[in-house]
Amino acid sequence: MAYTHLTMEDLGWIETYHTIGLSASKIANKLERSKQPVCNVVNYLKQGYTIQDY
Repeated sequence: MAYTHLTMEDLGWIETYHTIGLSASKIANKLERSKQPVCNVVNYLKQGYTIQDY
């Protein structure tokens, strides 16, 4: 799978799904994205930041 950057729409969905309690793995599956970039964003959010800070 070729790497593509996460779009602002993807980031918004990651934040929404994270807020309702979905795991990074489930979020990646829903968005049909690789797990690692989604994990990176989720870990960033867990530190108290928002997508606007990303």
